[in-house]
Amino acid sequence: MFARKPASLSFEQTAAVPQADGLAVVGLRGKRPIRPGDRVLVNGAGGGVGTLAVQIATAAGAVVTGVDAAWKLDVVRAVGADDVID
Repeated sequence: MFARKPASLSFEQTAAVPQADGLAVVGLRGKRPIRPGDRVLVNGAGGGVGTLAVQIATAAGAVVTGVDAAWKLDVVRAVGADDVID
């Protein structure tokens, strides 16, 4: 598959997206798919994999709580977490 690299991302950042996204999807997989209203806790929600996990779980309709260091909590909120924990 080919896609254009966004001008705002470096080649290194662009190359990392498929890896981080794959890890987030694997981490969210459980015995059943996430359903609207499910509660999901994402530890490390302000990192590369964590921010994608928050977005994927939110898009599935889950209520997401993100856990990370205080200085990352604005990012965790910005990507869609309903609640944050330092």
